[in-house]
Amino acid sequence: MILGEAVFVRNDNPLAFSRDELVLIEALVGRASLSLDNARRYSRERAAALALQRNLLPRHISGGVALEVASRYLPADTHEGIGGDWFDAIPLSRDRVGLVVGDVVGHGINAAARMGQLRPVVQTLADLDLPPDVLLARLDRLVLRLGAQDSGEGGDLDLPASMVMGGTCLYVVYDPVNRQCTMARAGHPPPAILYPDGAVVFPEIPAGPPIGLGTMAYQSATVELPEGSTIALYTDGLVESRTADLGSGMERLRSALAGPRVGLEELCERVLTAMTNHRAAAAGREGTRPAEGSPGASPASDGSRPAGAAPGPDTSHASCGDDIALLLARTRPPIPRRPAPVPHEPDDFSADL
Repeated sequence: MILGEAVFVRNDNPLAFSRDELVLIEALVGRASLSLDNARRYSRERAAALALQRNLLPRHISGGVALEVASRYLPADTHEGIGGDWFDAIPLSRDRVGLVVGDVVGHGINAAARMGQLRPVVQTLADLDLPPDVLLARLDRLVLRLGAQDSGEGGDLDLPASMVMGGTCLYVVYDPVNRQCTMARAGHPPPAILYPDGAVVFPEIPAGPPIGLGTMAYQSATVELPEGSTIALYTDGLVESRTADLGSGMERLRSALAGPRVGLEELCERVLTAMTNHRAAAAGREGTRPAEGSPGASPASDGSRPAGAAPGPDTSHASCGDDIALLLARTRPPIPRRPAPVPHEPDDFSADL
């Protein structure tokens, strides 16, 4: 495959290139062609990973009668490739809603594929009406089994962490009748809660180990959310970077959420703009900038979306060194509990013979 041509010309020296000069030219051309080929392969794999992730993430999420929801996903611009960040809103029985956000270990197309495995597993476990701590424990064990199968160990659960298809996860169940929100996390940053009076709180949730270690030791915490409260679930790419630790990033998130009350779509944009602009400014002070053609290298659209529409990759914000997933949910007015469906009694078709 021909990737290009190189022409070497000199004017002051009329002599032909020497053998040593030709060897140097061949070496330079070889290095250039290798770099171009690597860039082409990287672009192709990144495009494939983005397409895979776009198809695996939910196209439309809904909080039903309990929650108004909005979400964003911003892919990374690093050479390691996009990560395995994911999110979901899962309708449960009795008008409850399960909210989940997670981050699979690794980058590239393999991370996107593993994310595609975890999302339906969580949906299936959520459909069993498991409490958040029990769901994470079941997920931990299932991921360990999947990691054992992928490594060819024949189901041996005693695997090193590096061989496990693991990651972090935060799972939340909101009940609109008693307005209680029950949460558990596995190595994941805690959610942020924006109350109607403008206060932003990071609830204290026991920090369980990441998914895939086989400890299955998780605990839930419950808080009450008044009408109009907003809960923010996010991945660490939103609050952590090479220039800022988790604590300072969470404080910036608190400030971004605590501004004037707006709709969820506008709040998503405000949070992402505030967090990514700070990161871009810090990168500028370090003398770095995103690579040409990377997401966020230049502004694009205004980022507006239909209400409830889950995003594909968002390129309207400044670049980031890690994927960012953001899921916002705002509580609606409380509703009465719907009566449980009455089991259908089969008709009696018996007859005298």
